[in-house]
Parts: sequence; structure tokens; C-alpha cells
Amino acid sequence: MHGEIITITTEGGVSPLHAIVVQYWLVDARSGDEIWRQGINTRHQVKWNEAFAGATRIIRAVEGATKKDLTRLVQALSYTAPR
Repeated sequence: MHGEIITITTEGGVSPLHAIVVQYWLVDARSGDEIWRQGINTRHQVKWNEAFAGATRIIRAVEGATKKDLTRLVQALSYTAPR
């Protein structure tokens, strides 16, 4: 499994919105051929009342978007797994 962060954006303010786009791909270990690739775009917004400090809200927005991104990766892999 390989992954590369393509973009990270944060729209600041009282309730920051964080977006992350990650490109994931699987490569066959023997042949070196790429067998699966998918880009996943995820957003997460933190409400103004979830944390007092603005920096903490941004950290929570980043964490939330990353968790959602990894959840979507696992879901995508489960749909493509041989049965």
C-alpha cells in the first residue's frame, strides 16, 4: 500500500473546515504492477463550541478529516477485495 497526500486545505474562522486529498495505490510485490489506485477527498468541519482555542479547533479538523479519509480507504478496499 502506498499513499501520497495531494492537497491539504484549511478554511479558517470560528468553525474551520479541513479538506484532504490522498492518492492510494496497491502494487503487486512480485511483478511491480499497479493493481489498484484511488484518490480519496475528505472534509471535516469543527464547530466553534468543540474547543475554546482556535488552534485546537484546527487540529481537531485535521484529525477528523484524516480519520474519515482512512475509513473511506478501508471501505474502498473492502469493495475491491476478492471474495
